[in-house]
Amino acid sequence: MAKPHRPRPVLLLTRPEQDAQRFAQMVTRELDVDWRVVVSPLIAPAPVKIEACACGAGDVIFTSQHAVAPFAAACGAARVAWCVGAHTAAVARAAGFDVKQGPGDAKGLLSLIAQLRPTGPLIHARGEHIAHPIVPALQAAGFQAQDVLCYRQRAMDLSAHAQAVLAQQAPVIAPVFSPRTASILCESVLACTAPLYLVAISTTVAKNLRAFSGAYVQVAETPTAAGILQVLAGLAHRVDAT
Repeated sequence: MAKPHRPRPVLLLTRPEQDAQRFAQMVTRELDVDWRVVVSPLIAPAPVKIEACACGAGDVIFTSQHAVAPFAAACGAARVAWCVGAHTAAVARAAGFDVKQGPGDAKGLLSLIAQLRPTGPLIHARGEHIAHPIVPALQAAGFQAQDVLCYRQRAMDLSAHAQAVLAQQAPVIAPVFSPRTASILCESVLACTAPLYLVAISTTVAKNLRAFSGAYVQVAETPTAAGILQVLAGLAHRVDAT
């Protein structure tokens, strides 16, 4: 007797388009899985005008690649940039900044800054919504620090394709990288009959996914893309056997 057909699992990526495509390439490169990839961004970054008076002096902190281009355009790149991880560091380096690279998460970057103690003021070039309060943490540690808003993050609905896979029977694996994305995802799902596996980058993100009461939720051990990949690797056999 022929074995019943199992639909291929779906990897649902809700990061901004470029980030989602880059993560999909990481999955292909690092994991031995046969998952369909559906990209449906829930956030669309858009640069905002930065006044020259906001540029200030001192080093800049980038916790997202999306802040690099607007900050460089308005304020120039002739300064040190403290970057959260490897990809943001590469983007900042290409823009002309003198880069110091963090370990991949905001907490680790703050530890690096505290260890190396840069002199002068610090500027956190950031988006409208942030997961970690960088400036208050720096100020509490005795640094002079300020925020500069570089981009906004417009909320988007799940695509019709994404809604369709959630309403079918194939397992859906959805890595979730920010508290705001988690909230938007909960609000935008119209119906979900698929077995749902949610991988949260942090406990805060996991709390924002509580609306999915029947879903499997696992938190990455480290709040980085590598941490998410580690969870996905562990889920692969479980999901493929569903």
